[in-house]
Amino acid sequence: GTAGPGPSASPSPSPSPSGPRDAAGQAAALDALLEESSEDRQKVIDAVGTVSACGSASSLASARDDLDEAAEHRDDLVARLRRLDVSALEGGRDAVSVLLSAWRHSAAADRAFADWADTAAGGACASGTAPQDADYRRGVTSSGKASAAKETFVEQWNATAAEHGLEKRSADAF
Repeated sequence: GTAGPGPSASPSPSPSPSGPRDAAGQAAALDALLEESSEDRQKVIDAVGTVSACGSASSLASARDDLDEAAEHRDDLVARLRRLDVSALEGGRDAVSVLLSAWRHSAAADRAFADWADTAAGGACASGTAPQDADYRRGVTSSGKASAAKETFVEQWNATAAEHGLEKRSADAF
């Protein structure tokens, strides 16, 4: 009979690693993604504040857009991080796994809060405060999971950052 793929066949296609091959370059590439991620944080905080305060219809729509954009950006960061070669970094794969989890939970929180903004814009703000409904609670839960993963990540990352002369991070900064 005809032989099928043998043990040398690769399991499932996965993104091929990209970026520098040396530890310093890999750390710098990962640091650049962290820096980029930090740009979304304040925008998300402001958007959630706008929804919570039951801002105007246009500000609620803007908050929804900001939350959607943040979720999409985090999805993009996840895709780029998955392709990043961190094989030369001690504990790099573990750290990346934790960071992937953090960004996925952050994106889920952004989407839940965006749904909450829709509810607020749809008339739920009549009382003057946005109800803490299922979407809000889902956002808070996902945000908590993201924060816990970020705490774990920075414990691992800060030693690597110090070793390569990069900025130490705090979990609430990205």
